[in-house]
Amino acid sequence: MFPQTSWTLISQIKDAQYRDLAFGQLSERYRKALVIYAGRMCALLNVRQRDPEDIVQDFFLYLMEKSLLQKPVRDDQRRFRNWLLTVFKFFLLNSTKPDRTPGKKAAGAALNENPGGGSPRRARTVSLDQRIDAGIEPGHLATAEHEYERQWALDLFAQVRSLHAQRFGSEPAYEIFVAKLRDGLTIEALCERFGKSKSQVETILKKLTEGFQTILNNLLANEFETPDEHELLLEKKKFAALLREASVRI
Repeated sequence: MFPQTSWTLISQIKDAQYRDLAFGQLSERYRKALVIYAGRMCALLNVRQRDPEDIVQDFFLYLMEKSLLQKPVRDDQRRFRNWLLTVFKFFLLNSTKPDRTPGKKAAGAALNENPGGGSPRRARTVSLDQRIDAGIEPGHLATAEHEYERQWALDLFAQVRSLHAQRFGSEPAYEIFVAKLRDGLTIEALCERFGKSKSQVETILKKLTEGFQTILNNLLANEFETPDEHELLLEKKKFAALLREASVRI
């Protein structure tokens, strides 16, 4: 059985019977990526008083308390991780305050002041565009988002490896697949190492590779409520590109 879609998990938050399981799976899929994003953004916003791990933990509690079940309307948020990051961005920006140093305002610190005089603005009114206008370059935001995406890909790859090992790990020939994936050995080198013929190695790799791809496709599909073939193809290409960038062989 493959894990449920992320959209299904978020819809189960309001159900006490499934809440712990749903949050456990969501945390497993996205916690590390959110922590990395939070760490980068806290550095850019000059926020030192809070630990990124604590921020992400508070965010998951926030999701539970608010039972955020709204579905995105924009096409670029059909991917669950895009929607999750959008919600997290505003949670992060509205729940942290930039640290001030004497005589100098941190990037974004002026956003808590009313430029027309009067009472300071409430933190929850601060928008992402305002943060950028206050001195955070869009390129920095893009880097943080890219790191979020790359960590998502690494965690997904680890999950695929784990599920694949559970399904095929007991087979004697599984070592051949692992050697191919981990060491990048040629067919000839695999034949020599394991004492198999070329046709035997090719048959083993074909079966286990197809199993690996099936698990990967199912997990990628979990990002969508109702994915189509084109979206899945784009997801697969992006996933492979992120792993190559991280020097992970697939």
